[in-house]
Amino acid sequence: MKHETLLSWKGNMEFETDLNGHKLTVDAGEESGGHNKGPRPKVLMLTSFLV
Repeated sequence: MKHETLLSWKGNMEFETDLNGHKLTVDAGEESGGHNKGPRPKVLMLTSFLV
């Protein structure tokens, strides 16, 4: 099975990723220099272990 991931930096701490055709915005909270536009990477990592 082939997986393709594209990642684009949108500025500050915001990144947009395309995971096999599904777009996802990852961002930091305002206290860390982000704009709270998406989940934090750590939460996504922890969630991935539950699936």
